[in-house]
Amino acid sequence: MPSNTTTQKLQPKPKSNLAARIAVRYAPMLAAATAAFFGLFAMRASGVYFLMITLALGQCVWGLAYRWNSMTGGYNGINLPRRPAFGIQLASDVAYFYVVFGFFAVSLLMLYVLVKSPFGRSLEGIREREVRMRTLGYNTWLHKYLAFIIAGGFGGLAGVLWAHANGHVSPEDVVLTTSVDALLMVVLGGPGTLVGGAIGAAVVLFLREYLSTLVPWWQYVLGGVYILTILYLPDGLMGIGRPRRSGIVLGRRPDAKSPAVT
Repeated sequence: MPSNTTTQKLQPKPKSNLAARIAVRYAPMLAAATAAFFGLFAMRASGVYFLMITLALGQCVWGLAYRWNSMTGGYNGINLPRRPAFGIQLASDVAYFYVVFGFFAVSLLMLYVLVKSPFGRSLEGIREREVRMRTLGYNTWLHKYLAFIIAGGFGGLAGVLWAHANGHVSPEDVVLTTSVDALLMVVLGGPGTLVGGAIGAAVVLFLREYLSTLVPWWQYVLGGVYILTILYLPDGLMGIGRPRRSGIVLGRRPDAKSPAVT
């Protein structure tokens, strides 16, 4: 009779664990590929309609994760294996924190270099006046599409780090409220800035974790912070001390003949 150890070795590994290992190793590339596919649909719109399409696509991902039980585990999700070792033992949360912080610093540096590159400057021009950039000969659709893919890759990296911090992945991680929280963090910190999203995330997580231990109605306080930020700090916390942008360009006379940039 074979021993229990031999029987365990002969048993096939669950698909959910296999999917977890694949996602851990290739999460940024898989996320970038998914963003490349979704970007073909999202780039057909702009403004509020772009936001609605991206949120709708996120709901499609949630529905797929919730229904595909054989791959994702459905409602129960997937318990991830132990954290991968990068030459150090990551079982300790303190050690894993420093690894995540290292990934954050390197990612921030890469994004800073990207923003200061000619590609990043062209993205800034497209953000301020897309029609003018298109008139100058720039392929604005391709620039935005590539930026969408790059954002998806960094989002995949953040997702796999978050999954290993919890040790568990479930459809709740891709629910609509998760996407809305990410948008509110960006708005609170400062849209159009590199560190604004990080500051907004730190403030939101601090208020959520701290206020939830004090009062049961902490959601109302957090909602009030969002409303006050949108009303009085349209540029987010990064806009404190910065002159508010209005219908005229700073330093330009109201009677200037050239059109003002809002």
